[in-house]
This record gives sequence, C-alpha cells and structure tokens, in this order.
Amino acid sequence: MATPAAGAEQILDRPQTPLDIPLYAIPDSFEDDSYRLLGQRPGEAKASGTATLYAARTLTNLTCLVALGGTAGYLASCTEPARFPASGLRLYWSGTMDIGAPDEEAILQPMEMYAVWHADGTLEYGGSSPATSAP
Repeated sequence: MATPAAGAEQILDRPQTPLDIPLYAIPDSFEDDSYRLLGQRPGEAKASGTATLYAARTLTNLTCLVALGGTAGYLASCTEPARFPASGLRLYWSGTMDIGAPDEEAILQPMEMYAVWHADGTLEYGGSSPATSAP
C-alpha cells in the first residue's frame, strides 16, 4: 500500500546544506541540488560496500533513496512522491570489509548491507558485519 510520505518529502523540501552535497560523482538522472544527506553506517570507513545514503529527486520528479560510494558507483530506489511505499524505499547490496590491522595485509570479509528510508523520514541502515577477531 502506498502513502504520501510527509516526513520523507519534508527532508527534500528543506534547504540544501554543505553536508548534503555528495563527495562522489552524481548520476546524471538526478537533480544536482536535490541531494539531502540521510546517513552512513558508522565505523565502517574501510568497507568497500559502505555507501553514503541520500534522499534525492530525479529529473522526472521521482523521490529516491540513493546510495553513493566512491568507486562502487550508486544504487537507487525511487517512487512517485504520492506513491511512497508504506514499507519504505529499500536498497540491498554486498561488499567486503578489511578487518586487518592498518599496518598488516588486508583481510577481506564479505558483508551484506541494507537501507530503508521510511515514509516518516527515518532511516534504517544495517547488515551483516564481519567478525572482528580471528577464531
């Protein structure tokens, strides 16, 4: 069931701040000044699958949850503003995390990530985290 997303749309309607401007290349299909920072999973700066999450509008006025990540490119889930899913806009992706010490060879562990931007504007971001110590 779709619902108008008052909270989500309010995020897009607020003025853009310097923190809202992505550090990565912006896909051509989105309005450059529509990005609003939603969040990033804390403590995972070394994760190749980690992305910064934004709300954004497309050139055709769709409301989107966008995950941008350096060389990883981007993912997006979009809808018409009046048809925002009651369950939220969702993204799922895989990546790896280097759990090795900074001065050691990389130890890569797979991880699965997800993000849900709810109609009330809240963000749920999580996934599987690799073990932080060797067995």
